[in-house]
This record gives sequence, structure tokens and C-alpha cells, in this order.
Amino acid sequence: LFSRVLAAAATLSLHILIARAVTPAEYGSIAFLVTVLAILFLLLSFGNEPLLVREGGGSSPRALSVVVLGFGFAIAVVAGAAAAAGSIETLFRIPGLERLLLWGLPVLPLQVLQTAPRAELLRRQEFARLARTDAMSSILAWVPASVFFVLTGDIAAFAFYLLALHLLRLAAYWKASALLSARFFHQSIRIRSFLAGWRIFSIDSATYLTTTFDDLVVAGNLGAAMLGIYHLCYRVIAVAQEFFAGVLRLLSYPRYVEAASDRERVYRLFCADTRFMNAILLPVLAIAFATADSAIPMLLGDSWSGSIFIFQMLTIE
Repeated sequence: LFSRVLAAAATLSLHILIARAVTPAEYGSIAFLVTVLAILFLLLSFGNEPLLVREGGGSSPRALSVVVLGFGFAIAVVAGAAAAAGSIETLFRIPGLERLLLWGLPVLPLQVLQTAPRAELLRRQEFARLARTDAMSSILAWVPASVFFVLTGDIAAFAFYLLALHLLRLAAYWKASALLSARFFHQSIRIRSFLAGWRIFSIDSATYLTTTFDDLVVAGNLGAAMLGIYHLCYRVIAVAQEFFAGVLRLLSYPRYVEAASDRERVYRLFCADTRFMNAILLPVLAIAFATADSAIPMLLGDSWSGSIFIFQMLTIE
């Protein structure tokens, strides 16, 4: 629990630190980068992590295919997106976007390379180790990125944070998973193995259309400033939701595994967990709604006053 608090606090505090020093339009480039990285990683992972969790990152015949082909596709996507970065900035009219994309897009191959070792750790139910790794990497990346931003005022500090964060996680995941064995590297690399997760990918894509793709719609129709406001408001609320949901998943996972063969019991557990989540989140969101008028100007400055109404509407969405 404490590790999850640290990881969430590190990421969110950097967002707030940068947002407080820039305008919503300037922050819009960070919002766009985060959205593009999420969508591209969804495409490049192609639903393979859940399959690897089920099969085992070390014993799955598709593990090496996911690592090698995913990495190759990621390099190609990064090269193409980097070449088009200037056109993307012009299309969406977001100041500073081209430079931030050039610094931030190299995160994608690092994310893809984490898929197999992370799946192995999840299969072994080493949730505490994953949480500690995520927390430590977040803190170690946050310190230099924050110092760099305070000294320079350059929003590229956020891209540096992401690069450092995922480099640290990549090294820690591979070391902890012990996948670097002869058996792992003797697997065949097949495109069919990589594409096996298409069903999960389809479901995840439908989810992303309702939770992430809307940032691009806002950017294209309402501009950089509104994108910055919408994204930061949504992220603050999402961090709270994901934190409580993550803790609940950690606590509930053994019960669901134990009840896997009893569908009625699984349904009862799901209903109980849903009620528990609502009992925690509703008061938190109510407090956020009531204090937004004073909290947002105090945390972010007067230039973000226009986000108060949007934040309040998102808390009751």
C-alpha cells in the first residue's frame, strides 16, 4: 500500500509541479504525449501480457516473439512518429509538441521490453516486489526530473522522467524475473505467436476508445489549452480511482483464484468489491468537488481557474 502511494504521488506531483509553472496550452503538449504513448503501447503490446501471465513469461512459447517483434515494431513506430512530429504539431496546433515527442517517444521500446518479465512476476504473484519496484523507480526518476525542471523550466523534464522511470523498471523487472536463460532464447520467433492476443487487444481497444482517445478529440477540436485542462483534471481523478482499485485488486486476487471454479462465488465477490470501491470513492470525489474552487487556484495558480467547472463535472461523471 505504501509503495503504491509513493509511486502515484511521484507521478502526480511532477504533473502538478509542471502545470503550476506553465499555461494550460503549454501543458497540453504533455497531455498529448501521454495519450499517444498509451495508445501506441496498446497497439504494440497487442494483448499479449495477459496471455503471458497465464502461460508464464519463461515457459510460454510466445514470450520471445512478444519481446523481439514488439521491440522491432516499437522502433519502427518511433521512427515514423518522430519523422511526422512536426506535422503533428502543426495539425493539432500544440506549442512545443514536436520537441517533446522527439524526447518522449523512445519510451515505447522500453515499455514493450517490460512485457515478458512483468508478466512472469505477475504469474508468480510477486505483487509486493512489483509495487516496490514501481515506487523506487518513480522516486529515483522523479528527483532528477524535478530538479531539472526547477532549474530550467523546460517541460522536456517530463520526457526525461518517463525515460528514466522505464529504464529503471526494465532493469529491475528483468533481474527479478530471471528470464534471461538459454531456454528463453531458444524459442522460435513467429508473427503468429505475437498476434495471438488479438481478442484481448480488441477488448482493450474498445475500453481505450472511451477513456483515452477522447484526449485526441479534445485536442483536435478545442485546442491545446482545453486539452491541458481536461487531461490534468481527468488524471487527478483517475489516479485516485486507479490507486484504490489497485489496492483492492492486490487484496482480492487470492480470493478470486481460490473461487475460480465457483462462478456464483466469483460474482458475489465482484459485487462486494464494487460496493466497497463505491463506498470509498464517493466520499473522496464529493470532497474533491466541494473544495475545487479553492484547491485548484492554490495548487496550480490563477491561470488554471478555468478548469474548476470541468474538474467538478468529471468528479460526478
